[in-house]
This record gives sequence, structure tokens and C-alpha cells, in this order.
Amino acid sequence: MSKYADAIVVGGGIVGLSIAYRLSSNGYRVIVVDEQDDSKKASYANAGYISPSLGPISLTRGGLIDLIKWYLSNGKVKVSKDLLFSMKGMLWLKEFIKNKEVSISNAKAIRDMALYAIEWYKGLSKLINFNYKVNGLLEVYSSSNTLESRLKHITGMCNKLNIRYEVLSKSRVKELEPRLKKVEYAIYYPEDAMLNPKMLMSNLRMLLSSMGVMFLKNIKHIEYSNYKDGISIAYINADGVD
Repeated sequence: MSKYADAIVVGGGIVGLSIAYRLSSNGYRVIVVDEQDDSKKASYANAGYISPSLGPISLTRGGLIDLIKWYLSNGKVKVSKDLLFSMKGMLWLKEFIKNKEVSISNAKAIRDMALYAIEWYKGLSKLINFNYKVNGLLEVYSSSNTLESRLKHITGMCNKLNIRYEVLSKSRVKELEPRLKKVEYAIYYPEDAMLNPKMLMSNLRMLLSSMGVMFLKNIKHIEYSNYKDGISIAYINADGVD
């Protein structure tokens, strides 16, 4: 069976589908191919969290050390053996901790990408539903010491990157999240957003299908040749050649 397209998108997760949408919206004939089913996609890895705030400021030496200390001191949480015993992971950790702080340019790039994503999903949410909400994020603290330690790590980065945040009192936290207990303070980042990855992929796939985008699943191997009128694809799946 032959398919013809101007562009092949490999991967049917959020990124692949978004690329397919942009291409199709600009008049390209698009085929999306994927090896895995939806349940195995990396699009679920961050639970639909879009972070122009917490993402960039988490890349600090002090923040990483605090996180490791928390894991090690919490008896109910097992530290991943990949983190502790992987040679590559340990070498990376050593180099990271040697630096006082990640390059500001790297953090700015992460923030810029997240801010672009906020606007991208805002526009897309007008076409399909995926529970997109910009509710912000709460970081909660049980003592003033832990709050002060965190503020020491993030204040400089927030100022450099123009990241908005607000320190909330216990009463204010209770107003926002009544179910939270043993919380004395919180840091609120108003720019952060959430979406439902499963709904996004499902509804975006339906939208793309209505736009003429073709989907090929369970693909293990792709061979293609360039022609003037597009790309001719010979594809092989788990059952053989179609």
C-alpha cells in the first residue's frame, strides 16, 4: 500500500501531533507514524504540567542538593537506583554540583519555551478541549527555615528571568487549598499551567484526521524515497510488509 505526503512526523505524542497540526495548517500533506500505543508515550511523563516558573528556577545547585537531602531523609521514598548507582548519572551529578548555578542562558531558554507553550495551548484550547487551565503552582513548606532556604536559592534566578512569585501565609494557603494540612507557608507561581495529556492527544488526533492527516501505527521500520510530488513510504510493521 502506498501513501504520499509532503512531511512525515515520527511519533504520535503531544510534540509529534503539534508539529503535524502546524504543518497541516500550512497546507502540507502529513503522515504521522508511531511505534507505540498511547499508554507508553513520554507525553505522560510530567502529568501535563507546563512550567515557565518552576522549571527554570529548579536548575540550581542548592535546589538539587535540597531535593537529594529530602529523598534521603524520607524513609517512605526510595531513591531510584538509576540515580544513585548509574555511573553516567553520578558523573553528571558531580559536574552539576561543582557549578554554583546553571547558566542563566540555559534557564532563559527553558523559560522562553514554556512561555511559548502557554500561548500555544491557549490558542489550541479554543479549538479542542483538554482541560487547559492556568491556575499557577503552589510550593508548600512546613517551617520558616525551609521556606527561607528555598527563597535563598530562587530569588536571584527569579529576578534575572522576571519570574513572578508570591510568598503566602498559612491562612492564604488554606483559602486556596483547604485540604492541605501541616502547611505553614507557600510560594505561589501564577504563570504555571496544567492540561490533560490523554484528552489532548485524543482530541488533537481527531482534529488532525478531520484535516486530512493520515496515521500509521505499530511501525517498526520506515524506508522512503524522495519524489517531486512527495515522499513514497514503504513501511514494515510487526506483522510484515503492508
